[in-house]
Amino acid sequence: MYVCLCNGVTEAMIVEAVGQGARDLAHLTMMTGVASNCGSCAEMAEAILHSTQLSARAPWLGAAMPVTCAA
Repeated sequence: MYVCLCNGVTEAMIVEAVGQGARDLAHLTMMTGVASNCGSCAEMAEAILHSTQLSARAPWLGAAMPVTCAA
């Protein structure tokens, strides 16, 4: 999925950048160009960054696993 249309940055590119050491939006911008033009993708890029960091620290949580409670 494209996150930044201005610079052609995909979700996979952001995940790869996190794996290579990107720790915040500034690092992502330097490594991929995301959010360096109009900035409308910054919120989505940060969400992917944080989700990827969380998955790396706690892989047992699962990125898209729904949480349900038995009543």
